[in-house]
Amino acid sequence: MEVIAAMTGNRKLMEDLEAYRTSEESYDLCEAMKGIQEEGIEIGRELGRKQGIEQGIEQGIRGMAELFQELGLPDERIIGKLSEKFSMSRQKAEKMLADIKR
Repeated sequence: MEVIAAMTGNRKLMEDLEAYRTSEESYDLCEAMKGIQEEGIEIGRELGRKQGIEQGIEQGIRGMAELFQELGLPDERIIGKLSEKFSMSRQKAEKMLADIKR
């Protein structure tokens, strides 16, 4: 149990293990593993949400760049606006515009 707690860095499991050592109660390994699994699932969900938000932002920026292009703004102006409004490096803005043109 101690090895699992150390390898996973699971603070809750470490706390439970310490509580078990200092008490008279028994410790249910299955419940502990279920807790690890649930924590892993929640971490996965949070990462998925963050990735989804990042993808949505990226799509919005690309859409804005495409619109600027359709409206006939010069490439230099589009790159400048992307850099300014989205705190994007010039290189990244240039690459995005080049990708859109393909």
